[in-house]
Amino acid sequence: MKNTIKLNESQLRRIVAESVKSVLNEISYGMARDAFKKAGEDLDKGKNFLDKKKMERYGRLYQHFADRSRENFDPDMDVLVCFDDGCKHFKAGELEDNFEITGYVEPSHNSTYANQKMIGYPRLKGLIGPMWDGDKLRYETQAVYDTLSM
Repeated sequence: MKNTIKLNESQLRRIVAESVKSVLNEISYGMARDAFKKAGEDLDKGKNFLDKKKMERYGRLYQHFADRSRENFDPDMDVLVCFDDGCKHFKAGELEDNFEITGYVEPSHNSTYANQKMIGYPRLKGLIGPMWDGDKLRYETQAVYDTLSM
C-alpha cells in the first residue's frame, strides 16, 4: 500500500522554511563568510544597491555570518598584550581568565573586510584592540598605542 501525505500550502511552506533554517544552522563560519563576501562582490559589480531583493539577501547573509562570528575564535591563537611597563604573551583562550571582556569583534557590514582575523575575538576593558600583528593578535593600553602611533 502506498503511503501519501496531504499537505496544504501553508503546511508545506512551514516545512520548507524549517528545513532551510536547519540547513543554514549547519553551515560553517567559513561558508557563511564566503557567501556574504560573494554577495558583496556581486553587488559591487552590478551596482545593484537599489535592488531591494538583493540588498535584503545581502542583509540576511550578513546576519548569518555575524551569528557565526564566534566560531572564528581559536583558543590557541597567540596574543600579545602591551601595558605601559611591558608586554605579556597569552593564548586567546586565557584572555577570559585574565581580563574583563566587554564584547566581541563582529564582522563589518562591508563585505570587503569579511576576512579580518580579529572577528570573533574579545574586546578587553581598558585596552585597545584586538589588532592583527602579523601572526598574532595584539592589545595595547592607550599610552602604548599613542607612543607607537607617533
